[in-house]
Amino acid sequence: MPAIEAPTSLTVTSPAFDNGGAIPREFTCKGANTSPPLAWSGVPKDARSVALVVDDPDAPSGTYIHWVVYNIDPAQSSIAAGEVPAGAGQALNGGGHLGY
Repeated sequence: MPAIEAPTSLTVTSPAFDNGGAIPREFTCKGANTSPPLAWSGVPKDARSVALVVDDPDAPSGTYIHWVVYNIDPAQSSIAAGEVPAGAGQALNGGGHLGY
């Protein structure tokens, strides 16, 4: 099996907030604690799946992992707020819970 070449760059964005901007309250533990809408591009054509790690490097106690989602269909390029892609799995977050 030939090796899969890693992409030179992936771009992840959200229509809910600007790059480097504050995450709206509804997507935090002080609000509804719902996962934000996310979109990405740059997935290699031969990718078998996509994994997404949402972390907060500015959390008061150090980097906090909000969400780990794996086995996302590589044809998918976005997730709506509060949604888990069909067929995807979730790993434990920084709080020790599955999901966001």
